[in-house]
Amino acid sequence: MDFSLYHIDPPEFQVIERHESDNSITYDLTPAVEPGECPTCHSADIVKWNSYTRRARDLSEHAKLVGLVINTHRYRCNNCHSTWVPQFRSIDSNAKMTNRMRNYIQKQSLLVPFSRISRELDVSVPTIKGVFGQYVSSLDKKRALTAPKVLGMDENYLNGKYRCIFTDIDNGLILDLLPDRKLKSVKEWINRLPEKEYIECATMDMWGPYKDAVESELPDVPIVIDKFHVIKNLQEAFDSIRKGISDSLTSKERLHLKKSRFIMLKGAETLDLSEQMLLYDMLESFPSFKEPHSLKEDFRAIYGADNRIEAESLYSEWKIRASCMPGYADFINTIDNWHREIFNYFDHPYTNAVTESLNGVCKEIAAVGRGYTFSVLRAKVLYGTKATQPAKFHYYEKETPVKMADVSPFSYSFAQPIHNKKHKHIDISEGVSIRALAYILRIKE
Repeated sequence: MDFSLYHIDPPEFQVIERHESDNSITYDLTPAVEPGECPTCHSADIVKWNSYTRRARDLSEHAKLVGLVINTHRYRCNNCHSTWVPQFRSIDSNAKMTNRMRNYIQKQSLLVPFSRISRELDVSVPTIKGVFGQYVSSLDKKRALTAPKVLGMDENYLNGKYRCIFTDIDNGLILDLLPDRKLKSVKEWINRLPEKEYIECATMDMWGPYKDAVESELPDVPIVIDKFHVIKNLQEAFDSIRKGISDSLTSKERLHLKKSRFIMLKGAETLDLSEQMLLYDMLESFPSFKEPHSLKEDFRAIYGADNRIEAESLYSEWKIRASCMPGYADFINTIDNWHREIFNYFDHPYTNAVTESLNGVCKEIAAVGRGYTFSVLRAKVLYGTKATQPAKFHYYEKETPVKMADVSPFSYSFAQPIHNKKHKHIDISEGVSIRALAYILRIKE
């Protein structure tokens, strides 16, 4: 017999025997200290009722699986007649693994596939999923969230479905991912967001349910349609016109336009000298491209206006010209349908640029998480990397009247006593740095 303490914190067990085979180790244990009183009535008049054996798994030792056999007793209280078995701090009640093994699985489940943990510890995947689910639920409850000044709303295609992503635009943080982008889901998330009354602006793309959700839950918050999405629609309209003109040309003429699409779609101000010369040559050689291209660039220039009035005036002039070109008809309808939200940009010049940088990140996430359920993917994004940043707080004191019941009867003061109570306020939510996450995912390639 060994009778040394088993190496676990706290040291609650004595080792009776240790059995080792090629791939496993089994420890026969007994409690280091016997109970001294009844946990129900605290009477010391207790007796051993019968033997009780409990089995549990522990972390591997020297690459060998470890099993624990805990030999103890069921006890009976002669005072209240209750029976019980001892409880241990290192193993939860009814658990079949030690707390440290469960904690290890929790941490690893955010970092590696469940199947790898299963092979390492010889634990079933459903068991690992159960531990993972409980852990994520506890992390969700602890999350310190508060409404950002500018709430970003966008979606990305993850695991075969569009998912809504909420971001803190000012601080470049992912706040949460939803399993879909339906109106009900978006409204419920906004409704639960603490201090949402402090949101000054919401940026989004032209997805109707986002607008409906904000108007329902944040009726006084202005909506800004991100200019990235407006310009993207403009590019698509121009590209459709470009294709139509190209299809009407001869094979020889189309050969002259080879690789012209990139240059025509690119913003004129971003072209280098050689690209400017190529564009000039194409427009001069094929004049039918001139007006559509000019309209594209003139609309883009509207975003350089100094104020909303100027921008709306420029759009009115642009619309008259563009109305003569059927290829821009759908784009004009889109602008008119979302006119207020699009031109709100000039009163609230925020963009979804931070959220849009998620496109590349989400492709990496989707590749890494191929085969994951959404709940697993979400947890790995929110909690599984060093890109997760804790919330930032500030502390302040507030004078609080003292209840009269708490005042000493020997006090001779007639003024109502007060004391300063320290409060904590969340300034910036816990979230995932989009920039840091993008870097981490690229490093893992």
